[in-house]
Amino acid sequence: MTQDICEKFIKRSIKQKLSVPGNNVTILTQTHWKFQDYFKKYYGISLPILTFTAMKDDEGIFFYYEDLMAKPAEKVLNEYIRDSKIIENIKKEFAALIKKIDYFYEKLNYNYINQTEIKKVLSILSQAMNVFWKLNIRAFFCLNFDKELCVKHLKKLGITKSSLDKIWDKAIVPSTPSFDKNRQEKILKLIIMGVKWKDIIEKCQYFGTGYNEVKRLADMGRELKNKYKNTNKKTAEKALRRQNLLAAEKTREFNLWTAGLESKEQKLAKYIQFIIWFRDARKDYMNRGLTYLHRVTEKMFSLADIPHEYIMFYTYDEMSKGMDYLIKNKEKIIARKKLGISVLSNRDIIAIQGGCFEKHKKLLLEKYSEQVGHKKDGLLIKGQIGAPGKARGLAKIIKNTKTDGYKFKKGDILVAGMTRPEFVTLMQMAAAIITDEGGITCHAAIIAREMKKPCMIGTKIATQVLKDGDFVEVDANAGVVRILKKNKKQT
Repeated sequence: MTQDICEKFIKRSIKQKLSVPGNNVTILTQTHWKFQDYFKKYYGISLPILTFTAMKDDEGIFFYYEDLMAKPAEKVLNEYIRDSKIIENIKKEFAALIKKIDYFYEKLNYNYINQTEIKKVLSILSQAMNVFWKLNIRAFFCLNFDKELCVKHLKKLGITKSSLDKIWDKAIVPSTPSFDKNRQEKILKLIIMGVKWKDIIEKCQYFGTGYNEVKRLADMGRELKNKYKNTNKKTAEKALRRQNLLAAEKTREFNLWTAGLESKEQKLAKYIQFIIWFRDARKDYMNRGLTYLHRVTEKMFSLADIPHEYIMFYTYDEMSKGMDYLIKNKEKIIARKKLGISVLSNRDIIAIQGGCFEKHKKLLLEKYSEQVGHKKDGLLIKGQIGAPGKARGLAKIIKNTKTDGYKFKKGDILVAGMTRPEFVTLMQMAAAIITDEGGITCHAAIIAREMKKPCMIGTKIATQVLKDGDFVEVDANAGVVRILKKNKKQT
């Protein structure tokens, strides 16, 4: 009898830690990432790196092995300690990769895709996806960087624990514009250049891209036009000048502060800023890659007469097999949304299993809860401070902004596995933010500091312990979340 693929994945986790559960994911975006090829290239890691993705209807979960994914952060930090020039080398690599991403994003526009034979389009997409995967893996070193890693390497860094504590809170405040400011800059420049709105919308379609959705041009157009309806060339130039002045002031303040530090403290502070910049800068290029992947899939599904609502239930590995495979398996793919689908993968798809979403979700969450010592009756949740402050409010668990966003009200406490650009609107409404995932360079921490809102990150269990309507206190000065009153209706 064939072994259940989830049990196979869990069996491998006996000697390794499972990652924090990922939400808002799909098998189109989370499989076939060629981890092994590029982990070996960039970090010298050649061990098999398994990932598990499962989805049904509008829900998706994603797990990997945390131990292996943490190695890049340590490797690059040690390389930087030996020679700080590595930053410039990584920046050059990044510049070359994003240039290619931009090329493929412009190349794979809707007009070109619709007028070009699908085999040729898939050939170009294959090249484009290799660049996308390479960029993603190149950025892994910044995902697990945190204070604990610095404490572990204090001796190599040449500073004391008290010195680290002294500079940490200031060093983790971004001195460069966030991805949101960069998006504003892009729009303003396009308006100044006199680009037509039709073209602006397609150039900026990735603004509405996440791991579980790529917004249609019509929807993206309504959002952008509504936001910038009163912006013309003159007001855009004024807004851009103001934005540039604010950015320059932030950089000046950081440089003045670091000038007063000891040389070893300066070196670490600059590295922390580099990590924050890199992690934030990569986001929109990742979104560009996911967008051109989705555009090509749209054409394939249209040719096969399959509604686009099933796109996210297809894998890139299957896409690469061409139109005949898609047409032959049309009914199976449509059935995945209702029945559920689970995928075990590393460099390629290892196994696909249908009809087991609830079982696999239960197995993985139980294993994860056992691993982190999750106590269901606990009234205190600990984590890392993403942004200081204190706030009280009703917890709202948002795993999927598309399906859960409606229940969020101004002043609520946003509780999520992690946040991405599509969460920004809810973050603006929130009194405070809590996430399962994340280090000080994560999206939630960066945006919360920019918004000056209390934020707790890396709690590992918030989305499982907290329930909608729990009255909680987020004390991001002390690094804890207190459940003041449980919502009995959800218990």
